[in-house]
Amino acid sequence: MGKRRILLVTLYVCVLHQDAAADIYRCTNSQGKKLASDRPIPECVNVVVKVYSNSGTLKQELLPPPSAEEKRRVAAIQEKQKQEQLVEEARGKEERYLLAHYRNENDIELARKKALEVVLDKKRMAAEHIESLNQTLKDLQNEQKMIKSGKNKKSSRGDEAAAQRLEDLSNTINRNQAVITTMDEEMLHIGHEYDAILERFRKIIGKGTK
Repeated sequence: MGKRRILLVTLYVCVLHQDAAADIYRCTNSQGKKLASDRPIPECVNVVVKVYSNSGTLKQELLPPPSAEEKRRVAAIQEKQKQEQLVEEARGKEERYLLAHYRNENDIELARKKALEVVLDKKRMAAEHIESLNQTLKDLQNEQKMIKSGKNKKSSRGDEAAAQRLEDLSNTINRNQAVITTMDEEMLHIGHEYDAILERFRKIIGKGTK
């Protein structure tokens, strides 16, 4: 009987100890009503909840989940940080590429010259083709003049064929002129590109010497 009583007393003390150690949740809900409980309060899920020990000491504050606007703001900040990181990674990759391909400014100028030579060759070929076509066109025009000077019904088909050839030659010349224009634009683009590379290379080298 004595043992049973001791056990009951022990259990009672344990319960009292647990009650004494229980946390107290306090909050003010959206209607301004102050609430308290020994467990999380459902009415306060969207407001700040303060958790106190049984002795009245503040242990922690439970913040409410972020609103839709806060989520959008956080997402925007994270996206901006991500983009800045991508830009920084691209800049680092560019620096490694430039240093791997160019030892000095002279290497950049040599690369510029080679790139321009490729375009100049295409432009030169187009110009030579135009010159040849212009001579053929001139000969064909003279031929057509001769046909027209002795024109008759029997020569009408030949006249039409010569006119078609003139048109085809003119179209081909125009296409080659367009090629030359494109090559001129490409040369300008190459110049700007290598100017930018040279400027970037100088910044990288200057940064490395600081």
